[in-house]
Amino acid sequence: MTQTQKLLIAVAVLAGAGFAANRFASAGVNGTGEACRRYVGEARSTCYAQLLSERLRSRGVADAVATLDALAAADPDVAEHAHEFAHGLGIEAYGISTDIPATFTACGDGFSSGCRHGVIQAYFESRDQVTRSGSLVPTVQEPDREPVGAVPVRAWDGARSDDAIRP
Repeated sequence: MTQTQKLLIAVAVLAGAGFAANRFASAGVNGTGEACRRYVGEARSTCYAQLLSERLRSRGVADAVATLDALAAADPDVAEHAHEFAHGLGIEAYGISTDIPATFTACGDGFSSGCRHGVIQAYFESRDQVTRSGSLVPTVQEPDREPVGAVPVRAWDGARSDDAIRP
């Protein structure tokens, strides 16, 4: 074997090892978010949100939710606010794909269905008004009035299921 052939084999082995190490390191759960843990408070939350957004865009909803699972297991602050992080993933996921059933499946029901809540919020916010006919919105009715036919989206902002909705 010539010196050139040996050199080419060595370069190929090193390149392959580097590629494999990079692939396994980025896909592994251990160490996920490690760079974010050097921050505190809002800076840490922002770092985690950016990490989750990147995962969502590059690997999809299910991987981003799995990443959130790993982060929540490793950091009590993430666990405490996991519903909010999941909610943000759902909002961003709807911006990538408006296929609600597929996104719901990928979201799963972890973190009190935060991802699914985000998808539905993004759905509502993408419309000027939401009507009863053919939508996901149940009839909204006040005690002394007929059911409302169209509810402005602003009426849903910040509303809980036990809140009275008034257009």
